[in-house]
Amino acid sequence: MRPRHHLGPILAGLVVVAAILGGCAERPISATDAATSPPQVFTARYVCDDGSILDVRFQGDAATVTMSTGGTVVLPQRVSGSGFRYADAGHSLRGKGRAASWTVGGATATTCQDQEPD
Repeated sequence: MRPRHHLGPILAGLVVVAAILGGCAERPISATDAATSPPQVFTARYVCDDGSILDVRFQGDAATVTMSTGGTVVLPQRVSGSGFRYADAGHSLRGKGRAASWTVGGATATTCQDQEPD
């Protein structure tokens, strides 16, 4: 007569272990989490060839530009072939890497450079 193997308790134990280990796995970020979590914030200080300084706060789909000459504007993000572009009817900030150009009204753009933090 052959001995009988009782696999039922072994399989039940494996299911319990798998459930416990599954609970230890990192939970992926859901679309709801991504939509409700605040966007990342990046800041930069641009020193421009015309002597002006721009303190820029990039957050979500907007850039808040505070000008050393006075005033603050919030620019919506625009489509850019490469790099970044934020603009409204009277201001434009565009760039790539650490270089940027700043335009106010119909004036010629001034070249700006991101200043390294101290």
